Amino acid sequence: MDRQEIREIIREIKEIQENPLRQYLKETGINDNFFYEYNNCNRELTIFTKIPGIWIGFRGKGVNRLREILNEQFEHDVDIQFKEMKGNFMSL
Repeated sequence: MDRQEIREIIREIKEIQENPLRQYLKETGINDNFFYEYNNCNRELTIFTKIPGIWIGFRGKGVNRLREILNEQFEHDVDIQFKEMKGNFMSL
């Protein structure tokens, strides 16, 4: 396998992982700067954000919808965690 093929595989994996997040953000209208990390073969998702409450939503409605989208995408249950980022972003 050459470098170009490896890059293409990585791009496809990233797209598969990001599609459910894009769908959720589009449905909810959330505009947030965040980081994400999948672990355990896409069975665990951690979202690092300054505003986890906006993702979770009223009575967990938002996070439940995100879980539905992820479960459908990966065809297995996905555990979602939020880590609150503290501090300020610096723009250069």
